[in-house]
Amino acid sequence: MSSNVIISANHFHPIIGQSIVFYATNDPNGASETRTVVAGERFGVSDVWVGVLNAPLPASYEPLAFTTDNINSAIQFNFSSHHDATAFLVGISSTSPDVALDMAVGQNILTDWYSNITVNGAGGYSATGNAIRAFQDQSGDPNFIAYEAYLQDHDSGAPMIRDVNGELTIIGLNWFIHNDLTALGTRNYSAFSYVGNFATEIQAVIDAFAGLNLSKEYGTWIGTSFDGETDLTLMTPSYDYDNDGMTNYEEYALVSDPIAYDHATETTVDTIDAAGTIYTEITVQLREADNYIGYTVMTGSDLDGWNTTTLAYTGSWGTGNAGVATVTAATDHGSTWTVTVRDAVPITSGAPRFMRIGY
Repeated sequence: MSSNVIISANHFHPIIGQSIVFYATNDPNGASETRTVVAGERFGVSDVWVGVLNAPLPASYEPLAFTTDNINSAIQFNFSSHHDATAFLVGISSTSPDVALDMAVGQNILTDWYSNITVNGAGGYSATGNAIRAFQDQSGDPNFIAYEAYLQDHDSGAPMIRDVNGELTIIGLNWFIHNDLTALGTRNYSAFSYVGNFATEIQAVIDAFAGLNLSKEYGTWIGTSFDGETDLTLMTPSYDYDNDGMTNYEEYALVSDPIAYDHATETTVDTIDAAGTIYTEITVQLREADNYIGYTVMTGSDLDGWNTTTLAYTGSWGTGNAGVATVTAATDHGSTWTVTVRDAVPITSGAPRFMRIGY
């Protein structure tokens, strides 16, 4: 959908933390890019799901357009450009067991519309939404066309595409298969979640995460820290969900609560007497595993001229320059740590010291 937003079926989408390989061409031995899914959102109770990648793909990996037509009834569908249009269906090739690399494209004619159909499946799965239907016509049927296609198991989530004014455009997502009695006899059919009614929501996610580099740890955090919130646009790094003056990413990096209206972080500032010499120490909560966070320690004798060093975890916590600051204590809490950092320059009479930790 964009350089870092993907779309899939809610019942069969990539999980958070899963890697996806994007190929530059149809050659699986050619150039490729690997990305990790760091966040995802289901739209309402539908089978439409969008995911966010950890980093944008290069411009040469061009995303597909998606329809923005709003359709809510069979009558609207029948008067739309999609009715009786030829579509491209994407699924697993029948010639190879390698489902990751050997995909196939077929064709079918879009004939019918479902309004708010509910589909139930294994494991308590249920989804309700609008869908487009395409029958698997047999040779001799009026709508039979070359490369007539019918979805199979594990095709779920792949796009159903049309050529709209010379541009390949996603119209729907592979949802379910069934059969029905027609005037020509019983025919199998494929059904696709219609994406046009979610165009505004899709574009909002694209805009909110445009150009961002994110870690899977941040994605995991937003999935557990917003008390059931499902709107991804409210969980972007730059958004202040609880309106307390700290962005979501600041709350994440400093191990704060993104839904509590406060500025509180578990940070303390002390002066320490080390063999008669007084130093400033800051104790703060930090995250260990996220390489996207670059913590820094800043010290100085005033608020203008700062000395800066890195603060990082590489098997243990340490600074990049002991002449600026050192780590004096670190307590492991699992994915977070309580870290104490000491200014390298002591406090003396008439010579104040200032210290801060950021990222």
